[in-house]
Amino acid sequence: MPIRSGSRNLDLGLLRALVAIVDSGSFSIAAARLGRTQSAISMQIKRLADAALERFEQRM
Repeated sequence: MPIRSGSRNLDLGLLRALVAIVDSGSFSIAAARLGRTQSAISMQIKRLADAALERFEQRM
C-alpha cells in the first residue's frame, strides 16, 4: 500500500522491511520473518534510502 510522499509514492513494504531489520537487528533474520531473501531486503532498504535522499535534496 503506497503512501504519498511529496511527488512520489512510498511503499509500506519498504517501511516494514526497515522495522523488521531494527526489531531483529539483522537483515537475514528480517528477511526470514518477511518471507524474502536477504538481497531483496537490501534492495528495499536501498530504495528507501534513495527516496529519503531525494526528498532531502528537494528541500535543499
